[in-house]
Amino acid sequence: MKKIDKYQIFAEIHKGPVTTLYKAFHPQLERTVLIKQLNAERLGDEEIQDRFQQEGLITAKINHPNVIGIYDYSNRDGSPFIVMEFIEGVSLSDVIRDHSPLPVDISVAIMYSMCQGIQALHRKSYLHRDIKPANTLISGEGHVKIGDFGFAGSRSAAGDQILGTPDYMAPEYILSQQISEQSDIFSLGVVFYELLTGENPFRAGSTEACFKKIVNFQPPSIDKIRPELPGELVRLCEAMMQKEAAKRPASVENVLSILATYAGKIRNDAISLFLSQPERYEASALVVESEQVEPARQFKTRRSYSRRLVFISVAVIVLLILIFKIVIPKMNSDNTEQIAATNVAKLDSVQSEKKIAAQPEMPDTVEQSLSVERISENLKAPDRKNEILISETQSDPEIVADPIQQVQIEINTDPR
Repeated sequence: MKKIDKYQIFAEIHKGPVTTLYKAFHPQLERTVLIKQLNAERLGDEEIQDRFQQEGLITAKINHPNVIGIYDYSNRDGSPFIVMEFIEGVSLSDVIRDHSPLPVDISVAIMYSMCQGIQALHRKSYLHRDIKPANTLISGEGHVKIGDFGFAGSRSAAGDQILGTPDYMAPEYILSQQISEQSDIFSLGVVFYELLTGENPFRAGSTEACFKKIVNFQPPSIDKIRPELPGELVRLCEAMMQKEAAKRPASVENVLSILATYAGKIRNDAISLFLSQPERYEASALVVESEQVEPARQFKTRRSYSRRLVFISVAVIVLLILIFKIVIPKMNSDNTEQIAATNVAKLDSVQSEKKIAAQPEMPDTVEQSLSVERISENLKAPDRKNEILISETQSDPEIVADPIQQVQIEINTDPR
């Protein structure tokens, strides 16, 4: 029997261009594990080796029931490998493929668990940067586990590279803007949309076409596809997929606060019951009192905090003006008339200048509009190195699927 260090290899699960996955066994602990080993042909690539080690370090720092656990990291004989928790179950991508559209309570239960796992990652000041169904596993007991931290890192770790899977990337990756927790929230929103509708809203025939849809395209309304869904859940999903990061929920905690209202009405074993007998499963009723008698709750966004600041500032200014008018003694009537006449003349002059200088404002959508040519120019820019790092577990038919792997590829921007 083949061995890697002290681990007995039961089977090779998958071999990709970067790593190979093995189902293995620790004889002393009598525990089945998953081994992810860097392929021999990649040992000379320092960047890939550094990223592989980073994956192990970040995963080890996140101890959460909704994150795949790590047991060991070794570089014995110059061939690094990671030993992880082995999940006997299915990937979320398989669940969506086989059972869409999912019952709403199952969709909420899965998204709630995913958000809890990502919340644990964000609390350690890391971003996942490759959230998608293929990187999410569900055990036979119904436990949801997020894995594959190969692209995980801090906000600034991405540099000039586009990281992740195109179908789930936030617009700021494509537009070379600052990435943040809201970037992960966008990816979670796309997964939530897929859970609720069975469709990825940005899937396209090519990476470039996918990028254009992410930046410009508004997904079909969820309530038109499934009108029976609670309106608050529909609004939450749409808020998570806003094109501007500032318009999305400010944190995963905000998303969880909405989902918790519904998750509390779902039985703990709902996911396992559904997966064991999907045709006989009876969904939990998720009608919430706030849906019937209260207006929709407002999502806390970074922009909402800015608006509050503006309102407070205006109130302070008005208060100061009132105090000023009360404290300052009145001027004599002659001076008042003269000042009033002068102010009227100035006001007329200012209004005339405004009429001349006034220009119509461009709609917000124009600023966000991105043509195929502009995307191509962005990819061709020298500082972007004309490359993107794309996870192989994506749905783009032009790229080979490969679970829990990453590969660096060249994007052809030549119009020929």
